[in-house]
Amino acid sequence: LGAPGRLGKAVLAAALASAGTVAGASTVAPRVLAVSRDTERLKQAVPEYVAAGVTFVDGDALQPETLEALLDAAAEGTSPEAVRVVWCVGGRVQVAPVEGEAVPKAPGPEDVDYKGVRDLARALSSWRAKRGVTVRGESLVSGELAADTFRALDDFVMGGVSESVMKLNVPARDVAVASQESAAHPDHPDNIFFEEHDPQLHPHNQPPVAVFEGVLRSENNGGFCQQKRTFSNGAPLDLSAWDGLELRVLGDGRPYKLNLKNSPRPEDVFQFEFTPHAGEWTTLRIPFPALTPMTRGRPAPPSTPPFDPKNVLSLSLVVSKVSTSGNATKNYAPGPFRLAIRSVHPYRSSPPALTVVSSAAVTRPLWTPAKIEAYPVAAKIPIVALNPSKVLDWKRRGEAAARAACYDAGVPLAIVRPVGLNDQAASSGEPAVGQGDVVTGILTREKAAEAVVRVAMCESAANKTVEVFAPWSGLFPRFEVMLSAAKLD
Repeated sequence: LGAPGRLGKAVLAAALASAGTVAGASTVAPRVLAVSRDTERLKQAVPEYVAAGVTFVDGDALQPETLEALLDAAAEGTSPEAVRVVWCVGGRVQVAPVEGEAVPKAPGPEDVDYKGVRDLARALSSWRAKRGVTVRGESLVSGELAADTFRALDDFVMGGVSESVMKLNVPARDVAVASQESAAHPDHPDNIFFEEHDPQLHPHNQPPVAVFEGVLRSENNGGFCQQKRTFSNGAPLDLSAWDGLELRVLGDGRPYKLNLKNSPRPEDVFQFEFTPHAGEWTTLRIPFPALTPMTRGRPAPPSTPPFDPKNVLSLSLVVSKVSTSGNATKNYAPGPFRLAIRSVHPYRSSPPALTVVSSAAVTRPLWTPAKIEAYPVAAKIPIVALNPSKVLDWKRRGEAAARAACYDAGVPLAIVRPVGLNDQAASSGEPAVGQGDVVTGILTREKAAEAVVRVAMCESAANKTVEVFAPWSGLFPRFEVMLSAAKLD
């Protein structure tokens, strides 16, 4: 979507090159579809793409009611799960006038970068759901489970006096986000906007969450709390269709552990330790091979059989003075703890179903004085100072809307933020990946398009937001390696 634009044409070229590579190893050649209000005009502008086999589809990316038909066209001859959508529509879309009529106003950044992105994400999520496409299973931990789903197995079993509870159906508004700079904070400027104009995007209107909380005490050699869910529907839980578990959690700076059991022996578990950011919602993935077999709180012998996802008897969340290594937990301290859990979904790895081309610098209009002082060059580039028609704000809100729609529906999403596009920039080498919205520089549209297509085809890019830029040295690792190392949204 956005094929007629300069970046759109470059993405078409990169997609064609990628499709050719994929087709060489596949019995079915991938198709590349270009959507335009005026396909005949676009064909005349890019005859080489006509010859290369691009399928041109009449459509308007800014008309939500037409998006399902466009997705159906993309799925023709293939499975709905194979459809990959790239959004690179520009905010300065020109509408061809009808003879004798006044030229209508071209859609601006609000229409394109916010409403257009939001509507596409929602339409794609609905379209995939109707066709049974999913890369995520039902959540094993959420605020909407029955009250008796979990039971405490705290250190009282060993004479300790620690205690915990798993609270369910906790309103999202009761889970405090630490920093007002966080996009999840109710007083963040975008959430103030959403509260009035798009309430379903406001953090307080999200589904209820689960909260694992309590008090760790060291008396009587205690120091651990555990909340356990046993799958007691007559048979073990079969997770063999999935690659691992995806957690959406908000922590307090402490390390936590997730346990899965294959054996009824109480001392044997498969464990993964994680430390979510304090006061900030964090997404993390636990591939099943990353689980460590443990016996009596120590790593099990190397001869221990690997985790069997077909035979999951229970799931537990644990906080403890002993780490997965068997040694003392770093920075352990007795006292209160609190871990909020929005979901624990089984997931299957998949490339992004939707790749949104946004822009570097979208967060910078909201930077604090301390952030500006830390990154003065990034804070003072011209686009930040000018922010014409509030384009950076609309792009940032569009990103937030896309993340909300895709996360709720389990649709893999990638957001690509190129630095300044300038076709006079050096074009040798491959693009680099950054995060945190602090990189600067310029990048050719050809290189930006190459990055966009590589993101759209890469499993490790799903559910991530990345900046792409021209590296300033040859010391950067390969593009896909950097994508794999990038953190999840």
